[in-house]
Amino acid sequence: KKKGKKKGKKKGKKKQGSSSSKNAAKSGSMAGKLQTFTCIQWQAGTSEGSAHEAVAGTAGGELYVFNSESRNLAGVVLAHRTSDESRKSSVLSIAMAHPGSRFHCVTGAGDGSITFWSRAWEELGSLSAPGDAPVVALSLRSDDVKLLCGTMACEIHEMTCPSTAAARAAAGSSLSAAEMAAAPNQGGANATRTLVRGHHNFELWGLATHPFLREYATVGDDQTLRLWDVTSRCQAAPTVSLPAMARACDYYPGQDPTAGESVCHIAVGFGGSVGRGRSKRDGCIRVYKFYRAEVGKGSQTAGAGEHGSFLYRT
Repeated sequence: KKKGKKKGKKKGKKKQGSSSSKNAAKSGSMAGKLQTFTCIQWQAGTSEGSAHEAVAGTAGGELYVFNSESRNLAGVVLAHRTSDESRKSSVLSIAMAHPGSRFHCVTGAGDGSITFWSRAWEELGSLSAPGDAPVVALSLRSDDVKLLCGTMACEIHEMTCPSTAAARAAAGSSLSAAEMAAAPNQGGANATRTLVRGHHNFELWGLATHPFLREYATVGDDQTLRLWDVTSRCQAAPTVSLPAMARACDYYPGQDPTAGESVCHIAVGFGGSVGRGRSKRDGCIRVYKFYRAEVGKGSQTAGAGEHGSFLYRT
């Protein structure tokens, strides 16, 4: 009986080893790992074979290139992770470039990094999303000058792509005189314009309208205080980071900016992390001061500070 038990244990160990070996999907010399695919795009190219290949982003930071005809793994690209795994972030978005583009595709990762790739899967340049927010959507303009970037912070940014010269320098090759003349004038490689902003993370509760101006304030579970312009439907001031979740806010009603007031105060009530534990700030009320600077004919909110504490600036 003892011998039978020992044999049974040995068999169990063998089965366990054989099942773990199935976690690796192999195709010729290429080996992949069974993991979550976070995004996928068909390859765009002029060659006949590229039309039958799909690129999938993985949770481990790699790009897997699959051949749809042979149903095999054709290549593995260490896109947003290093071989020693000192840097590793999930690939959350892929945008394939148009035929004839100087780029092959663009990828976005959970750490906010954006990478531009050549057809040989060489890195041609990189950008970072504002605040290092995870990049969940990308769209490359047909002229290779601008890139739309959507993040998990509920923001859409228009970013300037790396210049042709910078891309070639990153790839280790020089630019010809003809290519230099044909290269578009793109200005700064990190030029970014925010098109859309919004709250993110759980719920939005606090809303207050300004007593005199066409403006309102909001606070929510994303721990931010935001001021909005009713006419332009855009943010009227830089986002203020709060120390905890907030459920209520209100303007101080006694100040009239039209009468020359350059400061307004907004009270914020903290709390609301129901079911997610309590915070030391729950039940706390803070007053934030906003300073308005005259810009041309109108006024613009320049910054905000916690009343009696330091000033938030951009």
